[in-house]
This record gives sequence, C-alpha cells and structure tokens, in this order.
Amino acid sequence: IFLALFDETKVDSDTRQLIDKLKVSTNHLNKMFRTLLDISKLDAQDVVTQSHVFEVSALVSDLQDIFHPAAIEKNLNLSFRYEPLSATGDKTLLTQILSNLISNALQYTQHGKVEVEFSQHSERLVVTVRDTGSGIATQDLALIYKEFYRSDSTRSMHDGLGLGLAIVQRIAKLINASLEVESDLGIGTTFTLETSFSTFVNTIPARDTATQIRIDREEPAVAGALSESESPTEARSHSQAKAVLSFSEKIKALTAIHIAIIDDDQILLGAYYDFFRAAGLNVHAIPLDEKALDASLMNIQQLDFILSDYRLGQKSGIDYIQRIREEFNHEIPATIMTADTSPENVIVFSKLGINVLYKPIAPEELLTHVVLHFFDGQQT
Repeated sequence: IFLALFDETKVDSDTRQLIDKLKVSTNHLNKMFRTLLDISKLDAQDVVTQSHVFEVSALVSDLQDIFHPAAIEKNLNLSFRYEPLSATGDKTLLTQILSNLISNALQYTQHGKVEVEFSQHSERLVVTVRDTGSGIATQDLALIYKEFYRSDSTRSMHDGLGLGLAIVQRIAKLINASLEVESDLGIGTTFTLETSFSTFVNTIPARDTATQIRIDREEPAVAGALSESESPTEARSHSQAKAVLSFSEKIKALTAIHIAIIDDDQILLGAYYDFFRAAGLNVHAIPLDEKALDASLMNIQQLDFILSDYRLGQKSGIDYIQRIREEFNHEIPATIMTADTSPENVIVFSKLGINVLYKPIAPEELLTHVVLHFFDGQQT
C-alpha cells in the first residue's frame, strides 16, 4: 500500500527504477503467498464448489484478458478454439485450473504457440492446452504434481514455488475432473482436462470456431503471465476490474463514499487511511476503545462501507461491523480482511452479509472491491 502511494514524479529516474523493482518484487511475493494459501485451503478441504451455468465464450474472454499481454511480450501465438457452448459447473475453479496451465505453457514456451481448445465429449466439457515449449522428460511426468517439485532441466525458466500443478490436480479432483498429460522433450506438452460439467449448445449465433489473439508488437506489453497460479480471488478481480473500466464515470463519484476502516495495527491503519484518501474517498478510522468508538460514531454523519481486519484483540471485526450497522444502517456493505480461511468463519460471514478478502490483498484489488460493492449496494 505504501508503494502504491509513492509519487514517482517527485524522484529521479534511478530512484523511480528502484521503486518499480520493489513493486515487481512485492507482487511476486504476494503471488507466492496466495499460492501457499490456495494449497492450504485445498488441503484443508476449505474450498466449496458452486455450480452455475456459464458461456464458454465468456470464459475465453476472461482468459484472453489475463494472458494476452504475456503472449505479446514473448511474441507467442496464443489462440483459443471453442464451440458455441454453455456449461454447468464451477467457472471460478475451472478458471484457476486453466490459468495455471496456460501460465505454465507460456512460461515454458520460448517460440511458437499455445493453443487452448474447448470441446465436448459425451456432453461433458473438455479443455485441451497445447504448447510448443520445452516439454517434460519422461522420468519427470510422474513427479510434476508433487508439491514444490521443479524439474532440473527447466528450473532456470521458472522462479515459482513449484505448486501450480499441485493446485491444478487438487482442484481437478474437487470438481470431479480427470487430467491427462502428454509431452515430448523439446517439442511440447499437452494437458487434457475432462470435466464433469454438462454442456449444451447455446443460442449465440455461430461464428468461426477459432478465435485467435493477434500478435501486434506495437501494442504496449504489460505485466507478464502469473508466476504460478491465479487464485479464485484473483480470477474474480480480473472480471471486476473490467467492470470498473466499464463504469469509469462512476469513479468520479468516489468522493461520495464514506468508508470506515478498522484495524489494530496503527501503521497499517495509517496506510489504509492515506491510500483511500488519495483515491478520493472520505475515510473514517474507527477506534477500538469502546468509549472512543461511541464518541467517534456520534461525530460521523454518514457511512457507506466498512472495511475491517478480523482479529482485533479481545473482539473481532464482526463485533465492530455489527456495532456500526446498529448505529447507521444494517445494509451497509462490509468486508473483512483476513488470512483465516476456516470454513466456520466463511459460514458466519455469509450469514451476516459480510464479504471477505483473503490477505495478501493488492491495493488496486482492494479499491476495486470497495467501489464495486458500494455501487452494487446503491443499485439494490
């Protein structure tokens, strides 16, 4: 958050480059933390599947938005082939699986292409990810799903933790999907995921079944592929970011938002305060002491959103959220930030209408979350 607040226009070019490197390193660390969190949640059976109908074309659009910049940066041909299908299943978890597979394919492919094909077999959705990359040695195929495993032959090409395919295997099992791999060293690798998602032809007019990302070196390249995995939270944030862009005019209304911030870490509380103030919001730091809390709430005329840490000494963020809602409005959107992924807490948060964000949280993700939920609340 402090890095996001840094005004790079006020420093020389050398300092600016150093700050940029710090941001890249911080993002890389955050992704590794998220990967560890994902694997721990899966091992604790703390991920609940949700089944809903989605269009394959919408999933393709999400994946294109995520990986198009990485393909451009490496001058690779990334293409998606799909039929006009709809499927019933957990789109978020499927997105995480495919994000890991596509990220790996781009990471280990230096020349050529990566192809992602969606089809149906026995009315079930099947996804194939092919690349012309370095391939996997026969002796390594039995080990690729092992935690923290990285092949010696490709170790220098990847600086992640070696958990991406372990996560893929666990999620595949969770959604009752089968996963097969074929690979030729130096030629490429093909992963085939056969899901249990039922499929049907949707009513979208037929189009060319191959949609291909055009490689345009004039287009500015942005951040590369995800280093190891994209968590369900990150996958959702990508689609949320597109929503923010689609109502950019609403950003001008940020000055209308009054947000309450609750945290027992004074340094972090100050960071949140400065960050949201810089974004244009009206920020209210809520004291934890009961008398100070009462006095503070008496002086606040309006609150539109509550953002709270979970563990706050003798009390929790739930206690403070309920207290504020009693004072102002039981419908105020509220979000708890925590690294605690226990199923019991998820159930409690849901019953109380409290959203949850799992740490670590990128500043832009945090702002996007607040803005979207505020406007969603306004619409409802």
